[in-house]
Amino acid sequence: MSEHKTIIAFDPGSEKTRYAVIAGNRHMQYFVSSGTIENKPDEFCRIFSEFAHGYAIETIGKYPPKPQVVMSLLQTAQVAGMLLGMAHATKKPVFAMPANAPISKPSWRVLLCGARDGARADDEMVKAYLQMVLRDLPKRCNVHERDAAAIGTVALRCGMQVPEGRA
Repeated sequence: MSEHKTIIAFDPGSEKTRYAVIAGNRHMQYFVSSGTIENKPDEFCRIFSEFAHGYAIETIGKYPPKPQVVMSLLQTAQVAGMLLGMAHATKKPVFAMPANAPISKPSWRVLLCGARDGARADDEMVKAYLQMVLRDLPKRCNVHERDAAAIGTVALRCGMQVPEGRA
């Protein structure tokens, strides 16, 4: 049986970052808690923890180049980079993966929901799947906290190893 681990997962945003704490192993995962932190280094330091066995961070994937979202995506990428740097500095395993990716690359949404052949796993699919897998996930959960819980779940299921191609 796989070793029990606790993962802190992050869904970075341009202004705030959502996080979720997920515990378990490859076969069974449990929701522990979730929340929101300001995008400030001292806030990030507060959430990085000695009890965590590793970190999972959503990165920027494939997005259509819409001028109105470019600045927000750049800010989010900067936050994700800061989180990745801090996570790697802990010397603990780091799992980083986008929500959406080109067809030949893995994304946490596809790995979580099992969507195939380029089908998109939308927010409703993620919500429905997580409610089955993480039975203790609150019914009313912020969509970004739910995304953080999802990438944490995928990280545990993958043994903190990013797959080479689509699952």
